Amino acid sequence: MAAPAKKVVKAAVASNPTPKLPKAPLQDPLARDALCLVGFDPEAEQYWVAAINDPSLSSHERQDLIEDLNEEGFLDPKNLTGDDLPLIMSRLALIEQHAADAMDDVNAAAFMEAYKDLWNMYARVAQW
Repeated sequence: MAAPAKKVVKAAVASNPTPKLPKAPLQDPLARDALCLVGFDPEAEQYWVAAINDPSLSSHERQDLIEDLNEEGFLDPKNLTGDDLPLIMSRLALIEQHAADAMDDVNAAAFMEAYKDLWNMYARVAQW
C-alpha cells in the first residue's frame, strides 16, 4: 500500500471508531412489552417479574428489563410531569419489594441503578 493510501486508511479508522455490533435478538420480547405496563397492569408485572428471574435469559437482557423501568411506559421520560408521579412511585415500591430477593448480582445492581434513576425522576417532578 502506498504511503498516501496508508494515511487515508489511518484517517478513516481514526474518524470511524469500531462500529457497535448489532444487539442480539431478545430472547423474550414479550417481557419487553410487559415492561411498558409495569406499574399499571398486574398481569404485565407478573410476566416481567418472571422474566427478570428467568435464568435462561441473558444477564444483559434481564439487566435491561430492570434498568429501563425509568424509560419505558412514560410518555416522555425526559420531560416528566406530575402525571408521571404515580408510575414513578409504583415502580419505586416495586423495586423495594423485589430487590432484596434479586436472583444474582446483575439483577441487584440493576435494581439499585433503576431505583436511583427513578428517585431522581421523582425529585425532579416533585421539585425537592
